[in-house]
Parts: sequence; C-alpha cells; structure tokens
Amino acid sequence: MHGMSHKCASPGFISAAERVKFRDEEQKIDCCKWRGVGCNNRTGHITLLDLHGLAVGGNITDSLLELQHLNYLDLSDSDFHGIYHISLETTRACNIYEVSFESLSFINSSRSLAAIDLSNNHLSSAIFPWLSNFSNSLVDPGLSFNQLQGSIPDALGKMTSLTNLQLSPNQLEGGIPRSFGGMCSLRELRTPSQVFVRNMHGCPENSLQNLQLSHNQLHGSLPDFTRFSSIAELHLSNNQLNGSLPKRFRQRSKLESLDLSGNLLRGSLTDVTMLSSLRVLWITDNRLDGNVSESIGSLSLLEELSAEGNSLQETIPNWFLNLSTSNLVFLNLSRNRMRGPNSAKCRFADRQLISLDLSNNLLSGKLPNCSIPFSGLIILNLANNNISVGCTEVVKKQFDRSNPSQDWAAETALSCRARIPASAFAGNLALEMKAMKQSLMK
Repeated sequence: MHGMSHKCASPGFISAAERVKFRDEEQKIDCCKWRGVGCNNRTGHITLLDLHGLAVGGNITDSLLELQHLNYLDLSDSDFHGIYHISLETTRACNIYEVSFESLSFINSSRSLAAIDLSNNHLSSAIFPWLSNFSNSLVDPGLSFNQLQGSIPDALGKMTSLTNLQLSPNQLEGGIPRSFGGMCSLRELRTPSQVFVRNMHGCPENSLQNLQLSHNQLHGSLPDFTRFSSIAELHLSNNQLNGSLPKRFRQRSKLESLDLSGNLLRGSLTDVTMLSSLRVLWITDNRLDGNVSESIGSLSLLEELSAEGNSLQETIPNWFLNLSTSNLVFLNLSRNRMRGPNSAKCRFADRQLISLDLSNNLLSGKLPNCSIPFSGLIILNLANNNISVGCTEVVKKQFDRSNPSQDWAAETALSCRARIPASAFAGNLALEMKAMKQSLMK
C-alpha cells in the first residue's frame, strides 16, 4: 500500500502501543487495520486517529509529526502526556478531554484546524486568545462545560469562519459583542445564563438556523425573533417569558422545533397553528388556557406535542380522535383540565403514535370503541382520571411467526369493560391487555 513505510514503520507516537493486541501479523504491519486509525483508501495515508476511551496512554512524541495528512485527532478519555511541544500543521479536527491550557500548544501551528472539542475541561477565559490563532479556519470550537467567566471577548466575533458556537454552560455574562454582526457563517448559537442576544444584528439574522437560549434570564414578553429569517430550531425553555405569542411570531413558517417550556406564557395553542413546518412543539409548564384548537390537527408535520402542566380545559377534541394520517409519535396533554371524551367516533388506524399521556386530567365516562394498532404504542398513561374502557377490538397485532418469543401477540379480539386504575400503562400494551383479559376471565 502506498505510503506504508512512513505511516506504520514507527508507531512510537504511542509509547503504550505494545499493549495493543493484533489478530494476525498482517494487521500488526498494516496500521490502517488498527482500531481507531482511519486511512485514505486511495493513498493509504493516515487521516484519522481516534484513541478516545481505549485505555491507552503514555508519552506522545515528535513521531506524531510524521502523520502529515492527519486531519482528525481525538485523544479524549485517554492517559496521554508529553504533548507540550508538538505542532500539527494539517489537523482539521481535535477532541481533547481533561487537558490543561498549556498543553494545547501542540497544535499551535495547525493551519487548517476546523473543529476542536474542548468541552468538559476546566478551561478559563484565557482560551479565547488561543482560539484566535485559528480565526480563518475554525468552524466549531466546543467550549461547553468549562469555567469561562466574564464577558465574551470582541475578538471571538471576528472569527468569521465559525458556524457552530456552544458557550453553555459556563459563567459568562454581559451581552453579545457587536462584532458578532459580522459572523455571516454562524448557524448554531448556544449561550449560557446572563448572556443576551436582544441586540444581535447583522449577518446572524440571516444565517442562524439553531438558537438555543434555554436556562437564560430572559424575561418580559417574547423577544422578536422574526428577524432571524432562517431559524429552524428555537429553544427558550426555563426562562421568565410572559404574555402571549405575538402575532408576528406566526410568520416564522420555517420553524421546525420550538421549545417554550417552563415560562409564564398565557393564551392558547391557537397562536402556533400558523407554524406549518413545526415538527416538535414543547410548551409544558406555562399558563395556557382555553381550548386545544382544532387547527392543531392541521399541523401535518407535527411529530411531538407536549402541553403538559397548563390549564387547557376543553373536552378531548375531534382532531385528536381522528388522527388517521397524523405523524404524531409523542403526545402529552397531562396535568391539564381536559374533560371528555365527547365523541363515540374515532379512527386511530394507521397512526404512528408511540407515547400518549392524558394523566391527571378530568376525563370521565367511557372511551369510545376504537381499533388501535398497539404494535406502535409503547406508553399509555391515563392515571388519575375516572374513565372506563369499552372496546370491541382492543388488541390487533399481526403475529410475527419469525419471532417465537412473540407468540402471545397473535391477532386477538378482546371484548372488555374495565376501569383504568390510577397508574400508567408502560411497556408493550399487548402484554398489559393480555393481563387485563386474564383478570376479566377469572
């Protein structure tokens, strides 16, 4: 293989290499077959070295410099040392765990470093000047879970190649520097507490796609995020936002994921029904009241809806009972004031629902007769209601003859009328219904 002599003859960059066990002599000679080593299929050059969590360590020597085509290096969760004076000129991605700031000098000369994961270290704000060495190449500096303090330096905003900036959680405070207005490539921003983005203008207004401001100290009415024209994910949970969703907020038709949980928002779910691209909506533990709008059922792309812990108080709506073509897989309306059901007609056939939580409501009476494909439903929680089940066909599951362990799941018809206890069904509901059938036959 081309390049074999220079890349495998001296594996001395790991002094503990003799601990590596090889299947055969060919693997021992060809380091491209070693675990954690990746090579270019055409040239045979080592391009990736991923030694994280392999329980190896020792000294890393200058022989690492022989890997002139290396563009990814991961030494996290290992026991390496002696890396203080090594420079990697072509490395594009590094993942390093539990290192001191001083030891990072070994990549000072990397001209093409694109990503480095320094999260879960004890790095201080002294790391910022060091990062500026890669202002023309770095796109993803992982800085979460460190000990960064003080304000965000203006120089960080001048790293215009950044596409992903994760600064949370740390102890940074103050505002976003004006220099961030020139970060035209920024796609994702996660900031810690005390950092505010109300005054962020310029390029990020058009480039940001993922804005995560959860566990901040945002308060008052919901800020105007409509100026971020490309936002697809917006997470504002666990703040102190109040009021209702402004009408202009509905203009964000590109929004796919919205998390407003843990705030003080009022109003109804009607305010989000114009967000036609929504796939995930979490608005738990707010102060929403009124009805669950029929138009929620028109959000055809919606996969997850959690409105737990509000004051929604209507009867189970018709859109919920007729989700024959819905993409919903997760629905949580627990801890509200919902009543019902009020309809004897429902059709759940072909629905994709996996988890349904209607616990801690005011449901009473008898659930309507339904044909429910329990093969998909994993969690059903009807606890702390006062309802009964009337079902002519509760379990209808195609027998999988290829799996003998599922012989209990042969197609079954079960007529029953049983009280749902103050506890949740969990696991495979076919098993639960089998147990119910046995108890009724006693």
